[in-house]
Amino acid sequence: MTKNWIEELGQRLVDFIQVKDSANIDYFIELVNHECLSDDTNTLIKINRKLSESIEYKITYPTWSVHIYRSFDQPEGEDDLGFGIKNNEQVTFEGDGDDFKKWLLDNWKEMHEEYEKTS
Repeated sequence: MTKNWIEELGQRLVDFIQVKDSANIDYFIELVNHECLSDDTNTLIKINRKLSESIEYKITYPTWSVHIYRSFDQPEGEDDLGFGIKNNEQVTFEGDGDDFKKWLLDNWKEMHEEYEKTS
């Protein structure tokens, strides 16, 4: 397998997760966050918020990473400091798609099985 094919596998996996149900990306973030807090892997999750306009997540493992960018419409009220309605979400993958697939099998078996049924 070529390096490009392995990275494309990872992108196909995150696209599948996102398309299956938009809430899946939130669940993925929670899984990674829980893992960061509960084990000694070299996992890193960075969150960057820009007022109420956007939020970025950069999830980094030793062999792969996922970048999630979300932008939001402005909240309705002038005093509302929360996020408005999500208007865009981009999810990109970099690294070893085979390792990411193994991570899914270990941490989110149901999603891994659904992906396998379609491929």
